[in-house]
Formats: sequence, C-alpha cells, structure tokens
Amino acid sequence: MDIIDFLILGLATWRLSSLIATPGDDGPWEIFMKFRKLMGVEYDEETGLYHGTNVFAKAIECVFCISIWLGIALTILYLYFGDWTVCFSLPFALSGAAIIVERIANG
Repeated sequence: MDIIDFLILGLATWRLSSLIATPGDDGPWEIFMKFRKLMGVEYDEETGLYHGTNVFAKAIECVFCISIWLGIALTILYLYFGDWTVCFSLPFALSGAAIIVERIANG
C-alpha cells in the first residue's frame, strides 16, 4: 500500500464513519438516517439526543467506534480487490478533504 492509497482509505473511513454516526448527516435520500433507524438508533424527544437501543446501534452512534469496523472492512476489501477499493473510496475521501478545507477556511 502506498501513501496515496493509505490517505484515500483513511479519509474515506473518516467520512463514512461520520456519515453513519452523525445524526445531521442523513445522506442522499436520507439513506444514512434510514440505516441508523434500521439498526436501532432512536431520537429521544425529551432529551433531544439520539441513543442506541441495542449493541449494534450503540456501536454505530460513535464515530470512533464505527471507524474501527469500517477501517477493518476497507482493509480486507483492499487486500482482495486493491485498486477497486481505492476507486470506491475516492468519492468519500474527496468529500472528507473538502469538509476539512471548508472547516479550516471558515474557522
């Protein structure tokens, strides 16, 4: 694995983790919101927070937790499919890079 592949896969892991775990990131056609709901993440109107109702939901509501599993999955995919995994990950890496630049530019 060269440094470019590592950076692409690393940024993609972060971006996918953020999309899955962050309630404000619902994705196109609310796909990530539907995924979180399917896994058991519910909104508590009393506290205004989201919480997991089972072990899987608790694992995906934390960016740090889900990034481990996504990192493992992308590593396995990279070992089997190599450049195809990098190509799949590239749009997420570019999105992550754009978000980082936007955050730096706007404080």
